Amino acid sequence: MLGVVAALVLVTVATYAPVWRFGFVALDDPQYVYENRDLAGGLTSQSVAWAFTTGREANWHPLTWISHALDISLFGLNSGWHHVSNLVLHVLNTLLLFGVLRRMTGSIWRSAFVAAIFAVHPLHVESVAWVAERKDVLSALFFMLTLGAYVRYVEAPSRARYAAVASALALGLMAKAMLVTMPMVLLLLDYWPLGRVAGAPAGPARRRQRWRELVFEKVPLLAIVAASSVVTFLVQREGGAVRSLESFPLMSRLQNVIVSYADYVRLGLWPAGLGVFYPFPSSLPVNQIAVAAAVLIALTIAAWWLVRRAPFVTVGWLWFIGMLVPVIGLVQIGGHARADRYMYLPLIGLTIAVAWGAVALAKSDGVRRALAVGGAGVVLSSAVVAHAQVQYWRDTVTLWGHTADVTEGMQNFGIYFGLAQYLHGSGRVVEAIPVYEKSIERNPAYLEARLGLARALVESKQPARAIDALNDILRINPSVVEPRMSLGSLLVDADRPAEAIAQFTEVVRLKPGLAEGHWQLALTLAKTGRLIDALPEFAEAVRLSPTSEPMRNDYGWALAQHNQIAAAIEQLNEAVRLKPDFVDAHHNLGRVLATQGQWDAALSHLAEAVRLEPGFLAARLSLGLTLLRAGRVDEAAQTLREVLRQDPQNEAARRALAAIGK
Repeated sequence: MLGVVAALVLVTVATYAPVWRFGFVALDDPQYVYENRDLAGGLTSQSVAWAFTTGREANWHPLTWISHALDISLFGLNSGWHHVSNLVLHVLNTLLLFGVLRRMTGSIWRSAFVAAIFAVHPLHVESVAWVAERKDVLSALFFMLTLGAYVRYVEAPSRARYAAVASALALGLMAKAMLVTMPMVLLLLDYWPLGRVAGAPAGPARRRQRWRELVFEKVPLLAIVAASSVVTFLVQREGGAVRSLESFPLMSRLQNVIVSYADYVRLGLWPAGLGVFYPFPSSLPVNQIAVAAAVLIALTIAAWWLVRRAPFVTVGWLWFIGMLVPVIGLVQIGGHARADRYMYLPLIGLTIAVAWGAVALAKSDGVRRALAVGGAGVVLSSAVVAHAQVQYWRDTVTLWGHTADVTEGMQNFGIYFGLAQYLHGSGRVVEAIPVYEKSIERNPAYLEARLGLARALVESKQPARAIDALNDILRINPSVVEPRMSLGSLLVDADRPAEAIAQFTEVVRLKPGLAEGHWQLALTLAKTGRLIDALPEFAEAVRLSPTSEPMRNDYGWALAQHNQIAAAIEQLNEAVRLKPDFVDAHHNLGRVLATQGQWDAALSHLAEAVRLEPGFLAARLSLGLTLLRAGRVDEAAQTLREVLRQDPQNEAARRALAAIGK
């Protein structure tokens, strides 16, 4: 017994040991841990209160949040220890599963096999190696504790023992709502291996009565599950995670359910090509649906036929089918077709069916010895494959790159886009460009990827390619505003103002309430000398965004150029009031006031501009020239000499000094 426990611990730790060196990944980990300001202080009364009242990430799982807060208190943001916490929980789950199965069935080796497969199956890597999937391993801990508490209750029923079952279930649901199928699992265990139906008096009527009693016994648990289901649905709908029938039609969901169940069986038996995201298909081949349906129907019929002869097969199969119901896609959450993490607990059912079924088929000691050797080989090979799968979780780029590889042929343009966004956001802009292009290759109409590509081209100083990329977007969808804004700005920089004006004019037509559009149009019109046309656009920009000090500054200077001095001073004064350290506004206001001979006010604003930005030579030159016009020759000479010291080639300062003989 101790040897089995030691072996389970050893093989699990050996499989997942690399996670100690891994960082966080930019997939939910930021929101759950290292960018979560509500948990930044660790485990406190405030973070606990927040955990119970938040619906962040479209989930209500307070115990999961609390576990992350505890890790932050203990380890800060040392990612290795957060990974170790997941691993410790996974080891505990493995040992508890072994203990519960052995206690229910009396079989050490079959229980050990099921626990070992649970420990090292590659499908479980996602739940263990992903810090944000703490909810999987934590809820599974309470799942195992619920099973253990239920076995104790069945052995000697009492209110206290039933309360322990209900409490463990409630805690598990507060870690992840996946445990809503727990009452169904307990009913299956009532049939086998607990034998609570077989132990009833003979006769169909008595057995039906016994089933009714067992179902009635689960009513308090069903009430807990119902409450959790309602809360979860409301929180996920509020968080925008529940997809509509328009985006995911019912027929598409049903087809995906059939294929996903078959895929889960296949991956349980042959876990190859695993990734962190499998895109929901826009359509599925009829033959694939037909084959999957045929396999599921055949396996279900076989399991039902064996209900008396081999109840463990029936129970295992129904465990697998039933536990996947909440996540199989009838209520579509997110844009994925299936997920490895969803098999963390359902796989136990399949493994039970295989383990007990294989032994039941073995009729001789030789065959059983061969089974033992084969079982050990399966465990070791699973551990090797899982260990390799763990490596893909070492960083975000590796994870997304691998996922893109294994989903090639699917609609995986979103995966390439996610990888490109991460590279882009990490400052690796040049690396992001070909990844954006791969996303576009797989879905030419994907505007988000085209926008990302255009931004990356701008940031990497490739304006010509960026202009082409933005024009491509507008050919696909002429009504989008952001690309037009970006295209207009690039055309201004490329000294193509007429084309820029055309883009900005279209922007304000499409979205007349966009202050930025009016502002950029005004700036470009003013740059081309069309000041009369620019002024109403400046006025509209300021009306739409009255607290924008740059817009007021530009409007004020344009008014001054049009000799509307009073209005210009009003706008520039407001810009300075809104932002007292706005250097350009002080400079412009000082120059306008100087034209009116308001020397003291003008010099005050020009001096403030120089004080705020000593290297702003235009402001220093304006200050020197204004001092000269105000008759303060010595101060003017000193200021102008400072301009020449910083810029010896400044002709305006040189001529002014020459004029006063300095």
